[in-house]
Amino acid sequence: MAELLRAALLPLLLAAVLLGGACGDDEEPLRIGVLTECSGLLEAAREGTLASAQLPLLDRGGESAGEHPSDGIEGAEVAGRSVEIVEGCTEITALTRQILETRRLVEEEKVDVVIGPAGEVEGALASRLARRYPDTTFVLGASAAQEATLADPRPNVFRFTADGAQSAAGLGSYAFRELGWRRAAVVMDPVPASWEAAAGFVAEFCSLGGGVVERPLLLAGIVPGGAQADRSLGERLAGEVDGTMLISGFYPPTAFLRGYGADDRPLAPRLLLNGFGFLLPGGLAPGGLDLHDVVLGSDIPPNLKRARWQAHARALARAYPGLGAAARDPLALPVYAGTEAVARALEDVGGEPGPNGRDLRRALGRIRFEAPAGPLSLDANRQAVVDVHLRRVGPNGTGTLPLEVIHHVRQDFGGWFRPGAAAPSVESPACRRGPRS
Repeated sequence: MAELLRAALLPLLLAAVLLGGACGDDEEPLRIGVLTECSGLLEAAREGTLASAQLPLLDRGGESAGEHPSDGIEGAEVAGRSVEIVEGCTEITALTRQILETRRLVEEEKVDVVIGPAGEVEGALASRLARRYPDTTFVLGASAAQEATLADPRPNVFRFTADGAQSAAGLGSYAFRELGWRRAAVVMDPVPASWEAAAGFVAEFCSLGGGVVERPLLLAGIVPGGAQADRSLGERLAGEVDGTMLISGFYPPTAFLRGYGADDRPLAPRLLLNGFGFLLPGGLAPGGLDLHDVVLGSDIPPNLKRARWQAHARALARAYPGLGAAARDPLALPVYAGTEAVARALEDVGGEPGPNGRDLRRALGRIRFEAPAGPLSLDANRQAVVDVHLRRVGPNGTGTLPLEVIHHVRQDFGGWFRPGAAAPSVESPACRRGPRS
């Protein structure tokens, strides 16, 4: 009887062993959700953003599923773990859509990581959504909102690109020490990215003893008669301040520059530049104006000649020949950096993210690597420590030439920015001395 029972149970035991082994080998893939701009003002960046997310996986043996990045990627593995990319469609300023897509990616698509979106308000919202999903890792994209990682840092929120204030590092010191400015104006687009960058200039310039006497907004493209108002503003400021920090977002500051340069004095000693608008094609010669020798500051500078930058551009052009320009796209590069960091962290943990992704996040916080624009590491709030490049504009906007690199710029600006302080705005921070020197 015992022998008959053993004979009957043996097939069942063998089946259990085989099934157990099969389950152990069939690991769930790591799923990365990428929020892209599928419509609206930034729709043209969609394919470049997806290509930038895919490139770290293509470098590790994955293959494009078609001619376009939106066709997907196949066979991607990192440290033996299958990796999949799932797109989520958003649109800048459409916050309800962002919430719904994030919920879909996490709750229905079961992604382990969300990368993106673009936009300052959108980045702050992503940080708040991360509270709802503490077991999901959020890696911010092209979002310069300081508060997303400084005000109330979440343990599952990471950013591998500069915030707006960091992107302007070095310009305040250059204005005060090299150009001799003591009274400055900060002129900016009426978009959050501009006042985030303004905060960095104000902190640095004022800490040295300079004064920011005015922070007007550009109006061209926003209200009827805005271009004439901008030109009049430029003419007035040209006679009232030593220099102007000009921050361009989506609207070319052509009218302001025509007014500011109407007295035919050289622009270079009394103008500094920062912002997304100057990084766009043609952005260094708005309206055909010649900004020769004017200094531009950015963590993602145009036509950088670093070997790592050039290698990144070649790799992207090989993968998607029609998208070579995405290598220098300020919307796409943060997505590449974030995906590359996730891939490196997954390698560090041997393809095992750990319970609820805890091991992956622990490794992600320690990641250091050479990104296209410079070395990247994270501070205690999981915010990138970056290099910022000061470069001179070439004749008629023909690229830029190196001037100085500000290394290892931290989000707190040497103690100037602290958790609990008011978020950057048109009027914040106040202009005051110290502690930065």
